[in-house]
Amino acid sequence: MKTQKSSTKRDYLLAGYGEEIITPPLGTDLAGFGFYLDRRAIAVKDQLKARALYLENGKKLCSWSAWTSWA
Repeated sequence: MKTQKSSTKRDYLLAGYGEEIITPPLGTDLAGFGFYLDRRAIAVKDQLKARALYLENGKKLCSWSAWTSWA
């Protein structure tokens, strides 16, 4: 009967997830419209949210991120 030695290195999966609301405060310059126009944010219609996912198995890693304007 043959026996196999088990490997001391184990397979694993490391995972991480995070999300945060990153809506700029009111009064922030609307630079995309030209700073010289003195246009500033006066209201928030939808919150801006950032999300990130990280996966690693010891050999390969994968990361993903997204910014959405809906919560």
